[in-house]
Amino acid sequence: MDYLLLTPILSAAPDNDTVKLFFASSVIIFLVIWRILAKHFFKPVFEVLEQREARTVGDEHEAKLLTDQDKRAQIELASELKIIRAQAIKKREAIVSEAKQQAAKVLETAHAQAAEELKGARAQITVLREQAKQDLSSEIEKLAAVTYDRLLSANNTKTLH
Repeated sequence: MDYLLLTPILSAAPDNDTVKLFFASSVIIFLVIWRILAKHFFKPVFEVLEQREARTVGDEHEAKLLTDQDKRAQIELASELKIIRAQAIKKREAIVSEAKQQAAKVLETAHAQAAEELKGARAQITVLREQAKQDLSSEIEKLAAVTYDRLLSANNTKTLH
């Protein structure tokens, strides 16, 4: 069958040299066609494939880098959040402590003020009591004098009758 294909090319019965020449020319033609295809077809296709592979690998590498950066950022953020929470708790505790101290001072001031007012009120009550005693004492004397005068005048009017 191969012989039938070669018949138009070879006009006579093939001999060994003709077959070798045909084979060599076929190889040369194949290599030339291969070279042309490689230069104009395979090379651009391989370049596109290599570029695509590079982009894919690059994108995968970039994605991995971004993932690693994200993990590091999350870890840093979590640690910063812990620090900020601890600081906030300390500030809150300081504010609560200061508020308790201020409340204690206010209560102490209020107790002292109430004690002073109570002391003043007691002193005023004592003064008023003494004044009332004196007023009562003078009123008793006046009342006694009036009663005495009435009794005397009542006695004098009885004796005169």
